Amino acid sequence: MNIPTDYESLFRDRLLIITGVGRSGTTILGKLIGSMSPVYYLFEPAIFKYHDEPDLGVLFEDYFLPLVQGRNLNPNKKDDSWYGHYYSEKDIRWAHENLSSRKSALDYVREVRPLFVVKSNDRVEFPKHTKVLVIFRETTDVIKSSIAKGWYSDEYMESIIELVNEGVPHYIDQKDIDLWPKWDQNRRCVCVVNTIQHKLFCNLDPVVNILTYYSALCDEPQEMADYLAMVYKISQTAITRKHIRAIKKHKPTKYSQ
Repeated sequence: MNIPTDYESLFRDRLLIITGVGRSGTTILGKLIGSMSPVYYLFEPAIFKYHDEPDLGVLFEDYFLPLVQGRNLNPNKKDDSWYGHYYSEKDIRWAHENLSSRKSALDYVREVRPLFVVKSNDRVEFPKHTKVLVIFRETTDVIKSSIAKGWYSDEYMESIIELVNEGVPHYIDQKDIDLWPKWDQNRRCVCVVNTIQHKLFCNLDPVVNILTYYSALCDEPQEMADYLAMVYKISQTAITRKHIRAIKKHKPTKYSQ
């Protein structure tokens, strides 16, 4: 039986996209907020890589509903894309027993109003009713970190050929497309960082979007967690506290993520 669903109402004010230029700390920020409750967190889902404005029905039915019901889990905890990072076996068993039907899962979502979170680097277009959390890092550090990772070299561009148009990232401005093949890795990194940051800042609505800083996350992770929990009406968990301790103990090096 197909139950008519108003996806905009399910996501309204409860769909959050974490974004920023690659190497700016989006992964650390995503893990921190993804560990809170009630939150369902997706790490760079494919639907956000290939669509400027993902279909909300597909996003809910194919990505978030399986998480709510405790399905499609990947047991490799070292994999950032692992579904269910923050759910214990007890949580999963409860979901299997109580949310196995689509109707029960929808009723649960409407009652609890969890926060649905997507981490997607370099994102500059957002679906309707979306909250956006942008993390900003010093431009020089982002560029040096990107170069250290080998990003935007000829070899790197060949490895992601399915995500680019004739060897050029889709978000590069038209005026830079002809120049891209002639540039070295350093110049390409500068172009990417400047382009994404400019588009992000131009598109942000300060009423519903938040800009935070990598340095603040690294220096005061507990204050950052407290602030995010207050803003998005979610609660910290034991795993949140574990992430905070890890950030404090292993403060990221200057050019790492």
